Amino acid sequence: MKTLSRIEVILGAILLLIFLIWSFDKCQGTKAEHQPQQPPQQEEPVNDPTPTEPQQPTQPTTQQTTPPPSQPTTTTVVQNVSTLYVSVDSLKLRVNPYLNSNILDRLPKNSQVSFLGERTETTQQIKLNGKDYDEPWVKVQAPSGKVGWVYGGGVTFYKPN
Repeated sequence: MKTLSRIEVILGAILLLIFLIWSFDKCQGTKAEHQPQQPPQQEEPVNDPTPTEPQQPTQPTTQQTTPPPSQPTTTTVVQNVSTLYVSVDSLKLRVNPYLNSNILDRLPKNSQVSFLGERTETTQQIKLNGKDYDEPWVKVQAPSGKVGWVYGGGVTFYKPN
């Protein structure tokens, strides 16, 4: 009977050792993924006002904007190009990420836009269709090819019903 308990202890120790090695390996992999990284600073090329296809950035960039002092001043690269859907009627596509900026286009509800990977670092409180939002502005390309900024509360990753 003593031999059986000694075998159980050895098997338990081996399993514990395997678990520790596995968890250490997993922790090392996720630690690197969650480290904050600073994107390289570089000037953004001038966009053609009438591109025919969504442009995919080759490297993350940070763009400086010059809105009024009370408005967002920098943007952050979030991800590569992906599709967003307009969730409100007549969402305004603007030249810069603030309410006083010139309007480039009005986007109908359910239209698809291409998210270009940039958003403002700060959020803004805006009421859309009677609902309060506190979201950043996001840079998109409209179906017409125009590139500009829309309020983040007016777009979703899923097509609205």
